[in-house]
Amino acid sequence: VGHFNYRLFNTLDGKENIFYSPYSILSALALVDMGADGETKTELEAALGIEDIDTFKSGIKAYLDRPTADGVELSAANGIWIEKSLKLSDGFETGFKADAGKYFKADVNTADFKHKANKVKKEISSWVKDSTNGFIADYEAVCDKNTIVDIINAIYFYGEWMLPFNASDTFESEFRGIKGDSNVKM
Repeated sequence: VGHFNYRLFNTLDGKENIFYSPYSILSALALVDMGADGETKTELEAALGIEDIDTFKSGIKAYLDRPTADGVELSAANGIWIEKSLKLSDGFETGFKADAGKYFKADVNTADFKHKANKVKKEISSWVKDSTNGFIADYEAVCDKNTIVDIINAIYFYGEWMLPFNASDTFESEFRGIKGDSNVKM
């Protein structure tokens, strides 16, 4: 994850503040990789820094299964919706779907994007709400009749600082920002 995150971060232009989860991006792309083949799979694994897919999958599973400290919550939700008219391989159920569930705790679903995109949008939005214990209650899926695959990842983290911030340590100072300098509370 670290190698991928470093390379991803270096592609940003640095002109905007940005917050993202390297794990979320990595897991979504890794799920794509698990269903890919040939040149696409080779390129994805090179971009993700995967040298051995089995070791990588085991590492992701260990990350998701590791215990957290008291007072810390960490949960991830991965979901995939695949257009039902696609011809899936004979080993889809025992291969991709089983591995996605085992290693990424992913829910793999088939969906009728072509004929019932609005129904699928509601299903995905409901899944997001349920899978995040209501923390993301207003997610609006963006699939339509042309969607082939929709991959959703959400990660939730809550933890207390080991050394909590003391409000009496706040002071005014100059902040040098992209859009100019200003005096702010630090």
